[in-house]
Amino acid sequence: MKQLYFVEIDPPSANDLTWPMLAAMPPLKRERLMRLRFEMDRKISVYADALVRCLVCRETGADYSHIRLGIGKYGKPYLINDERFHYNVSHTRSAIIAAVSDRPVGVDIERVRETDDALAARILNAAEHAAYERAGAEKDDRFFSIWTRKEALVKYRGQALPSDLKTLDTMCPPPSRYLTTFAQDNYRVSVCADERFTRGEFTILTENQLAGLWARFAGKITYHTEIACNDVW
Repeated sequence: MKQLYFVEIDPPSANDLTWPMLAAMPPLKRERLMRLRFEMDRKISVYADALVRCLVCRETGADYSHIRLGIGKYGKPYLINDERFHYNVSHTRSAIIAAVSDRPVGVDIERVRETDDALAARILNAAEHAAYERAGAEKDDRFFSIWTRKEALVKYRGQALPSDLKTLDTMCPPPSRYLTTFAQDNYRVSVCADERFTRGEFTILTENQLAGLWARFAGKITYHTEIACNDVW
């Protein structure tokens, strides 16, 4: 079992499911997300959580209201009491990527935007910087491809970002670890895992399709149950 799920999220509207999805969340997380200043930040975080929980339901047969998610020392999330299911999730201001596997996995997404040589010099090691320089007009693309690979590697390990990002070598990943990068429109997605992910394992969902998944697995929930209140993430 291994799959990536990409969803591009529209700006908040009266028809989206942010508030019903919030109502089905564990209280602590619901309260934290309700304090977010910007509606788009709230919506993308809520939809990312809902996507993960729907994938847990589909892959494990769990009941949505009984799912318990934990978070490790350095922020890596995990499914409590089920070591067979591994996942990781990342989002930008307008898109979500989730990875599921039966082995450890880390994933990251960024929208390609303008960067600068000074930032690249501080972050990229010698081999990465050479590849960045060779990219010419595609420098921005190359920078965010490398950046997401660094993030995916760290998230796979479940560790904190090192103070010196040059020590994360994305050109020569650790033995038996695979770093794969995908281009999806103006986004770059990288995944680190024990097995190589392929484009055939990259599923694109619309926001409406995600809403349909949520309605299937959680649409009847109006509040979070006591069991799920133990969720720590």
